Amino acid sequence: MAARRAFTTHPLVLRRVTVRRVLDVTPRMRRVVLGGEQLGAFTRDGMDHPAFAAPGFDDHVKLILASDGDVRAALPAQLPHGIEWTPAENRLTRDYTPRRVDPAAGEVDLDFVTHGDGPAAAWARAARVGDELWFVGPKSSLRLPERPDWILLAGDETALPAIGRFLDERPVDAPVHVLVTVADDAARQKLALREGDTVRWVLAEPGDAAALEAAVRALPLPAGEGYAWAAAESRALLPVRRYLGRECGMPKERLNITGYWHREEAAATAQAPDAPTSGEAAPVPSPVPWLV
Repeated sequence: MAARRAFTTHPLVLRRVTVRRVLDVTPRMRRVVLGGEQLGAFTRDGMDHPAFAAPGFDDHVKLILASDGDVRAALPAQLPHGIEWTPAENRLTRDYTPRRVDPAAGEVDLDFVTHGDGPAAAWARAARVGDELWFVGPKSSLRLPERPDWILLAGDETALPAIGRFLDERPVDAPVHVLVTVADDAARQKLALREGDTVRWVLAEPGDAAALEAAVRALPLPAGEGYAWAAAESRALLPVRRYLGRECGMPKERLNITGYWHREEAAATAQAPDAPTSGEAAPVPSPVPWLV
């Protein structure tokens, strides 16, 4: 029987958090530990809001930043049942996957690739304890197929927070095969592997579609019904999607392949995301709109 995929939606809430700790996971990745009362249930302007929840390993929150540093002027409006994205010329937003969610401690970890020119990377490089950050979301969580025989997690450095969280939390119990392209050996991270898991690190330039495709093709897919997840530069994922879907015959409900960033020919520094790239890039819109 074909597996079914579905989304669980969450109330959209604007939350204020502050930096509790900052550490460098690798020379290319900085972890910012965020906390605050608004990660729990809270009341603001007479409206009650639920506690922060991000049950999916690849859930993402939308950071609110400002091109001129005036974040308060860039904030959207909170409505009783959602968010109104009021006009704000200085507003910049970036989507990030929580690396760790700890409700008991009231903390959320975000990992930033710092070798980029985008506003979120710049914020992370300058982050100090007590600094303020605002975000919205997540808006939804993807439900994983039940009882897969194996799992493939593939991508570039921007996929590592989601991959790391999956391995830490193990939302489904199956052998996991990890493949990550990195710019250099210093970008490798220690992952919570178990018996039966495998990991392969491939040296490649960010956005190298040929390297990512070749690495995925070189992995022998195990027998049985698997689940494949991949995140990287959007165009680099096209041949991976074709290979897994068309050539390997994996059904769509067992594939989740998402462009986390998009390389652009034209330079646009204010719009550049924080993927580790030598060229300019632009964020890829989420498949589920951020609606009220």
